[in-house]
Amino acid sequence: MNRPFEEAKYKALLNGLEATELKLSKLLEDNRDLRIDSELFKKENLRLFEQLKPISKKLSEYLISGIYGILPKSEDYTFEGLPLIRGKDIRGISLDLEMLIKVPESYYSAKYQLEKGDILILVKGATIGNSDGVSLIQQDFGKAIFNGSVFRLRLKSINTYFVYAFMTTKFFTFQKLAGVANNGIEYNSLGTIKDYLIPNPSESFQLYIESIIKAAHQKLEQSKALYADAERLLLEELGLKDWQPSDENVAVKSFKESFSSTGRLDAEYYHPEKQKVLDWLSKMPGMPIHHHFISVNETLNPLLAPSAQLVQNYDLNDALQFFLDEKEPAPIYELGSTKNYFKRGDILISRLRSYLKEIAIADTEEKSTCVGSSEFIVLRPQSDSVCAELLLVYLRSTPVQKILKWCQSGSNHPRFMEEDLLAIKLPDRAIAMQHKIQPVIRTAIQSHRDAKRLLETAKRGVEIAIEEDEAAALRWIDGCLKD
Repeated sequence: MNRPFEEAKYKALLNGLEATELKLSKLLEDNRDLRIDSELFKKENLRLFEQLKPISKKLSEYLISGIYGILPKSEDYTFEGLPLIRGKDIRGISLDLEMLIKVPESYYSAKYQLEKGDILILVKGATIGNSDGVSLIQQDFGKAIFNGSVFRLRLKSINTYFVYAFMTTKFFTFQKLAGVANNGIEYNSLGTIKDYLIPNPSESFQLYIESIIKAAHQKLEQSKALYADAERLLLEELGLKDWQPSDENVAVKSFKESFSSTGRLDAEYYHPEKQKVLDWLSKMPGMPIHHHFISVNETLNPLLAPSAQLVQNYDLNDALQFFLDEKEPAPIYELGSTKNYFKRGDILISRLRSYLKEIAIADTEEKSTCVGSSEFIVLRPQSDSVCAELLLVYLRSTPVQKILKWCQSGSNHPRFMEEDLLAIKLPDRAIAMQHKIQPVIRTAIQSHRDAKRLLETAKRGVEIAIEEDEAAALRWIDGCLKD
């Protein structure tokens, strides 16, 4: 046993132990499931509840309809078809259709259709208490569905932008956590969801919050557009802007060209779609990625490191966004498994399920100690001659993604090998474009951060309105927006 590690772990678990004494009548109040577990009656939860109750109504009073999603089979996940929104996609105000995995059209049902103004909340899984676990539908999605860890709310008689902002606050997060039922899978029951308390401030305050949320959404859309411009510039230079997949599905390779040189006999590895991109790149001068970037293999074993040391820990989902931002540090004893170190300016590429495009540039502070999943490949520029922003856009582009797709092996957890990634050619013509691409990506990152700041302002403003009053909240918000 690693005694210092275990001692720090148990000390943290024991820290903050408390006891709450309640009358039976108080325990039974608004307790439809007759729960007596400690989570529901934490002192902080009770304090937040007492602040919220006098100014709130139950969600059921605003509810037009609410429904859990479906449970498609993971083996049906693909690149094309019907967009599927999963719990891990519920990470902020908007959803990016292009980043969603797809399932066959046969899964579609009209009752799961999304409309403008619908709210999606994460109600199942270990991350149920994540304050980012809510999204607001602000556009016509066309056909799309959501899975069973997501609950769709359709509301009336209240501003849905305000409700979205409220659902990111501690006053909503505690309700989700306090309402968790656990029979092996953490989830909020339908009864619990209908009992969520939602405040209903003045219409003018709700409209003010709406204006901030809309401004944040505009910044996010600007960030997406800038990133798309960077990718367009690169693909136009490489002649791949209008690239189309090959219709062929048969490849003929000699033993020397296949197993003898690659060690792979699976047909997917030699798919014509992949070969079409490789043949195009072969016509251009350039060197493999490993000529410009090194693979960093610095690992952290939580059992061998100072247990109380704080690190910023990033999982694969964090790389769905094209850059990694600062996040709240956590002690090493909470990590649970070996992690990969990385630092500002590195590119992190998930080798698992390439279709998710979990590739991001680390834009954290120089002084931050950052680690990520062992499924990340960490690439670092060898010099200033090639910037990380260029590689980011290149690897996330559709043609290169097709190469990685057909390099995968495995079924339930398909992965590609690091050597296949490093062997992909980075054309000189792409490098010549980096002076145009880098500033566009930097501006896209800043726009995204501006949106995050606006959302945090709306969130804290709503909290102040509950803790104090609307006037205090408006003064605080105005001060933030002037900075």
